[in-house]
Amino acid sequence: MFDKKFLKEEFNMSWEELMSWDHFIKVTDFIEGLSIEEKELAKEAYRSLKNILGEDFLKDMMYRNHPLLMKISNRIPNARKWVIQFANTLEKIKTSPKFPKLIQNLIHHGDTTLTEIAIIGKFVSNDFNVKIYPDILINSKSKETDIVINLPIYLKDIFVEVTVLELPTIQKEVEEIWDKIDNTIRGVNFSLFITTVVYNKISNKHLQKILEKIKLIAHDVTSSQIFRFYSEENLLDVGISFSSQSQEYLDWCKTKRIEPNSYSEKFINIDERSRLQLKVNKKLEQVLQLPIDNPGILVIHSNNLFGILGSYKTYMTALQQMIAKYDNIIALILTTDFTSFKDSKTIEYHGNYFFLDNRYVLGGWTYLIWNNYSKFEVTKELKEQLIQTFKPTRYLY
Repeated sequence: MFDKKFLKEEFNMSWEELMSWDHFIKVTDFIEGLSIEEKELAKEAYRSLKNILGEDFLKDMMYRNHPLLMKISNRIPNARKWVIQFANTLEKIKTSPKFPKLIQNLIHHGDTTLTEIAIIGKFVSNDFNVKIYPDILINSKSKETDIVINLPIYLKDIFVEVTVLELPTIQKEVEEIWDKIDNTIRGVNFSLFITTVVYNKISNKHLQKILEKIKLIAHDVTSSQIFRFYSEENLLDVGISFSSQSQEYLDWCKTKRIEPNSYSEKFINIDERSRLQLKVNKKLEQVLQLPIDNPGILVIHSNNLFGILGSYKTYMTALQQMIAKYDNIIALILTTDFTSFKDSKTIEYHGNYFFLDNRYVLGGWTYLIWNNYSKFEVTKELKEQLIQTFKPTRYLY
């Protein structure tokens, strides 16, 4: 529980002091929903990250508005569990020859490298031997692939290519608006509760004027401890509250049909399946350039494709048809960050798997599609190990 004394101390701290390894460790003791053991593991994880990444790493992350900073500073219990998992993965691979390159990629290619680390973490946590960015020879030329995995029970190295299905331009613009609003308000008071709905594009000049007004409102909410909001019709709504239990705040969120302390948009429409097919086909062509004597797995990460329970058969069928002509591919795996932390469900359909962490609406999902036309045998033991590896984890969020 964050008491008034602690919040008062934070109010007088600079952004650099709030975004520090030592403060992340201190905050952990106040987070409800974590056991004593989990709090100690989280604190040890931050110490590990400080040792591996260095004291100045966070400053660099702040200047870059890096996605990792939001993950490691988030105060919900499951975010701290994610930090434990993230630090454990880095500890297990820090002696790898290409580890320094992985960290440089993490700095400069945030989302993509975070996805790679998440996939590496899944493999190393499920008894796979993992090599990161190994050099391989193709037609007498050296080439670097993403990951190579192997198991004692499977004689061949398996080449794993990881790719991220990026957001369309319009959705990137919306996320930039969310980030700028969030950073403006957090710069005034990190502990305020924020709800934002975006209805349309906003020019940079106009957004700057809006941010100046929102900053004044954030100061007012901090000093008066009352709920305030900023609205422009058909453009955006922003609600700011000192307390998550403010009835005015909750009523306002209800009228906007959005959950408290969340971000939303009301106008994006994406042809997900067409974009996915283009991305998969492009990446599969790259995988074909890998050594033909080794099996390959393609992992595609996307937060834009949702595993609606009623549509999984359609997706499974389409994905299986996509990879049928690539005989060096043994499996295609689609993953996402999202998870609901509710009951998980495993659905098998024609030998393929759909893992759903919330079987009611969206939640976290994973598709595991086997290539029945691959020239490489996939043993029962390897299949079982891969199924176990990609079942939803409660630590991702």
